[in-house]
Amino acid sequence: MLLFGNFDPIALIAIGIVLFFGMGWHEYAHAVVADWWGDPTPRQHGRLTPNPIVHINWVGWLMFVLVGFGILGSVPVNTRQMRDPRWGSFWTSFAGPLSNLAQAIIFGIVGRLLIALSPELFLATGMFGEFMWSLIVYGVLFNVLLFVFNLLPLFPMDGWHMMLAVLPGNGINWKEIPAFIRQNMPPLAGFLQRPAYKWSEWAQLTQYAFFFVLIIGFVLPPQLSPLNFLLTAPTRNISTLILPIIGG
Repeated sequence: MLLFGNFDPIALIAIGIVLFFGMGWHEYAHAVVADWWGDPTPRQHGRLTPNPIVHINWVGWLMFVLVGFGILGSVPVNTRQMRDPRWGSFWTSFAGPLSNLAQAIIFGIVGRLLIALSPELFLATGMFGEFMWSLIVYGVLFNVLLFVFNLLPLFPMDGWHMMLAVLPGNGINWKEIPAFIRQNMPPLAGFLQRPAYKWSEWAQLTQYAFFFVLIIGFVLPPQLSPLNFLLTAPTRNISTLILPIIGG
C-alpha cells in the first residue's frame, strides 16, 4: 500500500469498509449540496441517496484499498442550473472533501469514547479488538487522505473545480493585485490577470501533471517523492490531531 504498507487481512477488511462509506458519502455530499443550490440533476439521476452502492466506483475502491489512491465516482452536476453557478460549483466541489474530514473526526471521537469507556477492548490481543482498532485508525487515516487528495488543484480533482470557481471571470487588473505579489511573485501576478476560462483550458495540462506526480511517486524514494509532500505528510499531520492514543 502506497502510504501505509500494510497487507494484513484484518487491516484490508477495515480499509475496505472505511472506503466504502468514505467514497460513497463523498459523492453523496456533492449531490446534496448541488441539489441545495438548485441543480436537479443528481436527483433526476437517482443520486440523492446516502446509499454508497449507488455512488461507489468499484475499480477506484479496489485501487484505494490496495494501492492507496484511486478514482472516486462522479455525481452528474449541471452548474448552469444552480442559483449561483460560481459559488454553487465551489461548495458542491468542496462538500465531498469536507464530508471525508467530518467522517475522520467522527471516527476519532468514537475511538476516544471507546478508549475512555472500555480501554481493554483495544488492549486485548483478540481479533475483534484488533479489527476495531484498525477500523478506527483507518477510518481516520483514509478519510483524511481522501480530504487531502481531493483538494489537489489538478484536474479532475475537486480542488481543480474549486480553483476554477474562485478565479475571477475577467481576470484581475494589475493595480488590484497586492504590491507584494507584483514585486516578488511576477508569475503569480501574471496568472491572476488571466480570466478563469484560461484555467479551464489548462485542465488537460494539470491532468498530465497529476499523472506525472503519481508515476514518479512510485519511482523516487519517499523523501524525494512529491507525493510525500502533497499527500503523505499532510495526511499524517492532520490524522495525528484526530487519532486517539491508547493510554494517552
